[in-house]
Amino acid sequence: ISEFMRDRAYRASSDLARERGAFALFNADMYLSGSGFAARLPQELKALIRRQGIRNSHLLSIAPTGTISLAFADNASNGIEPPFSWTYTRKKRMAD
Repeated sequence: ISEFMRDRAYRASSDLARERGAFALFNADMYLSGSGFAARLPQELKALIRRQGIRNSHLLSIAPTGTISLAFADNASNGIEPPFSWTYTRKKRMAD
């Protein structure tokens, strides 16, 4: 799911750059190289960004919540503190 969201967001931002121009300080070599997130994009998206630019300098943030790491981080710790338990039951006051 996250990969799908990432790819669609970067493609949409690149399409906007084609229409309205890239963000002011965009430099394809700097943006797509190094250890940044964009350097790990699929080659197809990198080629699109090199050709069209990208409208948004930052995309896709996830709000910090207590259990989001369980869904998106393969059960990684959700911060610098170790997990309090490998399993637990979550109690809610209201139904979803």
